[in-house]
Amino acid sequence: MAAPSKQKPPVPKLEQEAKKFIEESAAKSVPPDPVRSQMAAVILAGLIARGAGIGRAEELVDEAYRLAGLVLKTNN
Repeated sequence: MAAPSKQKPPVPKLEQEAKKFIEESAAKSVPPDPVRSQMAAVILAGLIARGAGIGRAEELVDEAYRLAGLVLKTNN
């Protein structure tokens, strides 16, 4: 005797699932802070002028944003 089959809920189509994911991701994303970006640009210019530009460009940008975050955190 076969066991009664349980009905599974319908699986959403891949396109619907992708749209839902994109909408949720867009809602969670935070637009870049223009003040932080400007502060990072000023700090980056200082790092380059100081001669810290010997390293990789990505590392300098990361360091500039890290320092900008510290400056803005201490000023608030």
